Amino acid sequence: MVLFPKVRIKTAVTLGWFIRLIYVPAYVMIGFWFAYQFLLALLAVETGVAYWAHIGGFAAGVVLVKVFARRKRYHPMYYAR
Repeated sequence: MVLFPKVRIKTAVTLGWFIRLIYVPAYVMIGFWFAYQFLLALLAVETGVAYWAHIGGFAAGVVLVKVFARRKRYHPMYYAR
C-alpha cells in the first residue's frame, strides 16, 4: 500500500453459487482485512489467534516500510566513475 499504491489484486467474489474473479485496488483489500482483524480483536472471541498482533504488525509495516525498502539498483554502467 505504501510502496505500490496503484497495485490491483485479483480476488474471488461470491454471489450465492456464482464466483467471479475481479481486480480490486490493494488499499481496498487491505482496508477490509484491517477492519476484519480489528472487529475480531474487539469481539475478544477465543479463537487462538492474536488479532492485536496482526494489527500491530500492519501498523509497524506501514511505519517501517520506507526504512527497510531496497533502493532501485541500476546497471553498473549508470554509476558515476
